Amino acid sequence: LHMTKRTEDEDCTLFSQIDQLIFKGAVEGVAFFKTRDAFVVSIRDDCLLHMYELTEQAALKKLGTLNMNALGDDFVSFTALDVSTNPTDKYILVSTDQNRLILFDIESKSQLANFYGATNDEFSQPRHSWHKNSQYIYATSQDKSVRAWEVSTQKVVARLQGHHAPVRDMHYCAELN
Repeated sequence: LHMTKRTEDEDCTLFSQIDQLIFKGAVEGVAFFKTRDAFVVSIRDDCLLHMYELTEQAALKKLGTLNMNALGDDFVSFTALDVSTNPTDKYILVSTDQNRLILFDIESKSQLANFYGATNDEFSQPRHSWHKNSQYIYATSQDKSVRAWEVSTQKVVARLQGHHAPVRDMHYCAELN
């Protein structure tokens, strides 16, 4: 991890390493919290999400892990390929390589919902984003479409078609809503 600092004349940015994280697999996703200096990391072949916070002393503090398995076991049956927090940092959403998205409550570290309807496998690069009010989520699918789910019902409410290739990234811009 690196920290940036602008020079006094603001001509350049200096980077300095503050810490290093080593995991047992490849990092697949990183999501930064919007309301605090913290982030969550998803690792290939790991059933845990790893959460960290950057302290005022520029030190890294592990906040803990979140077991993505509903039963709390350590069996790895899917990989979290994309991870994000909702606009208020209350929830974490994970896109997996097994045709589903999983919603977690950050505080209780519990699995709240599963969303099905997008097609993805271990070779895909699924991406998702949140609506500004967290009532909807949007996710890519290997069939070159984007699905929209209503979070409260877990139902697909729209399938956006028209792309000529798989969608590689997503971002919801609240200012243009």
